[in-house]
Amino acid sequence: MKNNVKRALLFVIVGIVLFISIVGVGFYYNMFGLGAKDGEIHFSVDDTIAVFQDLEENKADYNSIFDNPMLNFFERCHKKYGAKFSLYCYYESEDFDLSMVTNRYRDEFLDNSDWLRFGFHYKNGEEPDEISAEKIIADYQQLIKELLRITGSVDTTIRLSYFKGSYEAVSALKEQGVDCLLTADDDRQSYYFDSKVNKYIDLNDSYYDSSNGMNFVSTDLRLDNTRKIMVYPELIKISMDSNQNKIIAVFTHEWLMNENMYDKIEIMCKFAKNYHYSFTMLE
Repeated sequence: MKNNVKRALLFVIVGIVLFISIVGVGFYYNMFGLGAKDGEIHFSVDDTIAVFQDLEENKADYNSIFDNPMLNFFERCHKKYGAKFSLYCYYESEDFDLSMVTNRYRDEFLDNSDWLRFGFHYKNGEEPDEISAEKIIADYQQLIKELLRITGSVDTTIRLSYFKGSYEAVSALKEQGVDCLLTADDDRQSYYFDSKVNKYIDLNDSYYDSSNGMNFVSTDLRLDNTRKIMVYPELIKISMDSNQNKIIAVFTHEWLMNENMYDKIEIMCKFAKNYHYSFTMLE
């Protein structure tokens, strides 16, 4: 029994020392390392549509888009930390689609579009097959038409659902005005790339395909399954990687938005403030 207690105590001590070491080294690197203070964080929310349904259902009661709980939280983070948010949207979900949404908040969305922006993700929550350029452009134009009607602007940096998109589809999106695609946070193949290019993006944070003019930025951290206590250490770890720390791309999903996720997002914001990272829309 005594040996078990000693082992447990030793484990706790080692964990505390390791945590302090990571924080200390990360703090030193970001305070004094070359180029440390020009790093940026891009934060995005995938599978977005419920926020629009809420605005439509409560249009008689909401005087502002910030009466919506999620947007209210985002506004508070923007005012306190300078945070910026990109929300990647579905066109439809079950018996609801964006054509049903009021445009009464368009001016307010437009007034806040320097930090709150919406973009294309996919038509709905179904996992796409390898879709044709014609199909993705039809879906893109349908969704963007409604986003422009509802919000007045669209994000030109997006993440396609399941990171799927052929060369032809991605090139067609570039012609529609999309400037940058966010790549996978795991070992999945992103879009039309082979393992060599995927590896390059993982190691270098970004990639420019000169053949179609599209930029790609790697996604670094998914908050979904990251424990709250680990968000700060994970961000510090990324910030210490000279190949990854200039743009830290973090994301989650709208259907996971709750108080626990809000806490994780605020931890990210506190990291940005403490480690001199600014927020970016990747324009």
